Amino acid sequence: MRLQVHQMAVSDIFSDRVRLNYSHRVGIKSGSICRLRTNNAQALVEVRNTNIKDCIWLDDDTRGRLNVQEGVEYEFGQLELVGFVGEMIWFARAANPVNRVAGKMGLLSLVLGGISFVIAMIPFLSWICGH
Repeated sequence: MRLQVHQMAVSDIFSDRVRLNYSHRVGIKSGSICRLRTNNAQALVEVRNTNIKDCIWLDDDTRGRLNVQEGVEYEFGQLELVGFVGEMIWFARAANPVNRVAGKMGLLSLVLGGISFVIAMIPFLSWICGH
C-alpha cells in the first residue's frame, strides 16, 4: 500500500500509534498491536483509524524507526497482527513510560507467578511420590 506520511497529532505523540484508514487494515481492529514495515525497517505499533484514505499518521519516533519523512509517499507492507508475545514486546519497548512500566510490571508478575508455581510444586510432587 502506497501512503503519504503525515505528522501525528500532539495528543498521539510518544504513543507508538499510527492512524490509518480502515480500507488499508481490513480485518484489523482499532487498538490492535501490529508490525508495520517499510524501507527495510519495521516497528510495532498500535493501529487507530482516520477517515482520510491514502495517508498514514506517524509520530517522530516511529518515523525515525521506519526511516521515513513527513510529506513523502512510501510503499508500506501489509500490517501483521503480532499476538500475545508481540504485544508484550510492544509494552516493554513503548515510548510512553506509562505503557512501558505497566508492560514490564506485567512481565515481572508473569515470571514471579511461574517461579511461585515451581516452588509450590516441589513439596506437592515429593508428597505424591512418597505415597
